[in-house]
Amino acid sequence: AGAGGGAAARRGGARPPADADETLLAAGTRVASRIKAALKRNTGFTTSVGVAHNRLLAKLCGGLDKPDGLTCLPGSEAKGFLAPLPLRSLDGIGSRFSKRLAASTDTASLSTVKDMRLYLSTHIALTESLDGFSSAGGQSKGKGKGKSSSSSKSRALSKTERELNSATQVLLGVFEGLPKSDVTARMLANAALFARCERPVVPSEAPKSLSREDSFRPVSTQAALSQVLQVLGPDLARALARDDAVWGPRRARKLKVEWRFFGGRTWNNPQGQQSADMMRERDADGGADKTASGAAG
Repeated sequence: AGAGGGAAARRGGARPPADADETLLAAGTRVASRIKAALKRNTGFTTSVGVAHNRLLAKLCGGLDKPDGLTCLPGSEAKGFLAPLPLRSLDGIGSRFSKRLAASTDTASLSTVKDMRLYLSTHIALTESLDGFSSAGGQSKGKGKGKSSSSSKSRALSKTERELNSATQVLLGVFEGLPKSDVTARMLANAALFARCERPVVPSEAPKSLSREDSFRPVSTQAALSQVLQVLGPDLARALARDDAVWGPRRARKLKVEWRFFGGRTWNNPQGQQSADMMRERDADGGADKTASGAAG
């Protein structure tokens, strides 16, 4: 869950619904409340939940009121909710893209979503003015009051898409050369200008790997290490059985065993590499500088 901000989000439930979207939002909040109650009743665990019109907003709302909160964000308040948040809180804006924004003369001073919204809106207005598509010019067209609401909606969607494309091009100039710059530029423009997110909510998929790890007292012999694995092995086997019950039978193709040396060294750490012969020699000498910490598969 990300960090949330702003006073717009409503804690504990939805406001009275005003339209179909708000009705769905209220229904989602009731479902989330029941899930939270069932989870706490059956397991004793608490959880924080965010309910909103898209994945990004719900994720950010889920970070509010931890550890046992329920936050509902009406669509009409989404822009105000995002405005004070740092750009790093948005999907796709990791360290590389943040560094590029900070390195650009045009965007170095932008730190919040509101800053980015004003920056992009200024560029859009300038572009439309130069192209002859200013807002005033667009509204002066289409005389008469007999236009249907559907045609008005079509024009609004067309204008929104045009503004999104224009803002995306501005950000592409800043992110040029970075991987997935086109996807990230569109995501950032969509969130900053319209508080929208086009990424779908995908149901959970079968995990690609299962692991079990624990910490034990230092062991100094292969026999002691074998006893540790006899503890972790059955745990991993039970996890595999549960996986089969949920996702259907699947065949494990690889088993990985990992342990750590004292001082933070690992078998894969160049400064901690030791050969099997050296390990056997240490076992024979009664050395005690190995700690078994886990098995993963």
